[in-house]
Amino acid sequence: MLHENLLLLAASTTTTASKGADFSFSMSPNLSAPGAAGLQQLINTILFYALIACGIGALGGVAAWAGAKAAHMDHVSSKGKEGLFVAVGCAFLVGALASILNFAYSIG
Repeated sequence: MLHENLLLLAASTTTTASKGADFSFSMSPNLSAPGAAGLQQLINTILFYALIACGIGALGGVAAWAGAKAAHMDHVSSKGKEGLFVAVGCAFLVGALASILNFAYSIG
């Protein structure tokens, strides 16, 4: 009996959903919502520290690259170069994150 009621409920919701096919959903950010300013400040702080970490990683990569090159350790030198490029790439992504998200939000 319970299974029949659930099947009838499922059938009625599918027919209702197919009847309301002209329904459209739109969303817009509400910057005056409680906690929105605090959340924005938190995200800005996290991104700031991410950029600081990328800078420290880039400096570490440069130091490893230069030190290993001077000591003729080619494997460590290539890892320092790789670390530098990864840190610069991550800094680029962190900096471009807001633009990427705004672009994605604008296209729907």
